[in-house]
Amino acid sequence: MKTLNTIILLLGISVLAHAIEIPRLSSPVIDQAGLLDRNQKSQIESLLYRIKKNKGPQIQLLTVKSLQGESIENFSIEVVDKWKLGDKERDDGVLFLVSTGDRELRIEVGDGLEGILTDYKSGKIVRGVTKYFKARQFDQGILYGITEIVDSLGIKANNLKVKKLHRDKRSRSFSFFELLAIMGILFFRVLPFGRFRGGYYRSSGRYSGSSWSGGGGGFSGGGSSGSW
Repeated sequence: MKTLNTIILLLGISVLAHAIEIPRLSSPVIDQAGLLDRNQKSQIESLLYRIKKNKGPQIQLLTVKSLQGESIENFSIEVVDKWKLGDKERDDGVLFLVSTGDRELRIEVGDGLEGILTDYKSGKIVRGVTKYFKARQFDQGILYGITEIVDSLGIKANNLKVKKLHRDKRSRSFSFFELLAIMGILFFRVLPFGRFRGGYYRSSGRYSGSSWSGGGGGFSGGGSSGSW
């Protein structure tokens, strides 16, 4: 009898440890942690909807308050296995997952995009996001992450405006030669060397709360995780 009670107790603990529920896939942005205001959420939704509508990758943002003891890698795979993000033939889904209570985030990349949005690129984006999160600029970190993801896929997120990271550093003066170098860099940066690399964003249309579901895309654990 004691053995049976022990088994029941262990099963109960196991269930509680994995009690986090995967929400229904209802929109490109599911912000359970409340990191975005209404306008920011709408802007991201419209961008991700237009990309998918024009046969581009399916990029999904999910924020949660807690993973309830589960690793972010395991939960991320559980989410994409249930949602089937991306096209079944192209496997072009991307999940941007944030857990505020655990101070962890992950970019999960579909099989068909691993050669473009590589683990190295995903890690670089994650590190950039964590800089904003450490400064408690969560909304800007989200905007930065989405912008960098779509940019890595050859798409310009022209409607997302990311504020510069506020840094608490002492001001310094520049020498004459440093100023010349900075001016030279700025001059070449603004020259029109083909800044627009993707055609997805130019389409008209706005996310209206419908036609958002997975397409059967596959994932094998590509991407990167981080913490702050």
